[in-house]
Amino acid sequence: MRKLRAIKTVQPKKPSNLFLVEMIIAILFFSISGAVILNVFAAADGKMRRSETGDSAVLCAQSCAEAYSLKGSADEMAEIIFGNFEVLENGSLSISLDERCMPSSEGAITLIISESGEDSAAGTLKTAELVFIKNSEEIGRFVCSAYVPRISERGGEA
Repeated sequence: MRKLRAIKTVQPKKPSNLFLVEMIIAILFFSISGAVILNVFAAADGKMRRSETGDSAVLCAQSCAEAYSLKGSADEMAEIIFGNFEVLENGSLSISLDERCMPSSEGAITLIISESGEDSAAGTLKTAELVFIKNSEEIGRFVCSAYVPRISERGGEA
């Protein structure tokens, strides 16, 4: 007689922990990627805000330069553009502005305007320096000039 072979029974495999390890690695990867992306977006937002403030400062400086070339006086220029301003001890003008460089009583930006002049026989070359300051950091420094001719007693230029 033949020997009967014993039938081997297949025992069920124990569940593998490999799937769990793969899931943990995937979650770790995506959480680290998410943190890096959030930092990148936060940095981009900060740079965008600084850029907007800088653009507003340039536009404000351009308006100031046009008014200064028209009037030839920092006081008159500040009166035309901003309305009210403060005169500092050194004779410079101080103006509080908001983020969009509009006049504001509690502004985030301070505009300091200082003026100098060079006399000549025909007139005066006046120069105004505009310095925009935010959080004790200089945003921009702009210089504009205006030539103011001397008026002779006869009513014409000298």
